[in-house]
Amino acid sequence: MGFFDTYDDGAGASFLTKEEKAGFAKDHTPFDIVSVSKSPSRFEADKIQYTIRIVTEEGDERAMGFTSPGVESRDRLLDAMIAYIAEHPDETPSCYLEKSGRSYLIRAAE
Repeated sequence: MGFFDTYDDGAGASFLTKEEKAGFAKDHTPFDIVSVSKSPSRFEADKIQYTIRIVTEEGDERAMGFTSPGVESRDRLLDAMIAYIAEHPDETPSCYLEKSGRSYLIRAAE
């Protein structure tokens, strides 16, 4: 069992496990993004960590993380989403994950 399998950030949202994230991508499971934050990575000095807080279809609040630089288009999307959510705090973009090679992409839910 890895660190993120049991990590809880103290705010009630536990991180998706690697297996859960893969399942979300495989099934294109929709989720709403309630916040996106960006901070220096604690593990790699030259990296940035994005943390996305989501609400699943079941109403569970969870989190997932992405390291930057990674997928440039995903990094740009997350930066834009930080600004969008700040301007529209009552709106929650609906999305799903898509696996592309070794990377996860965030797509708009239909």
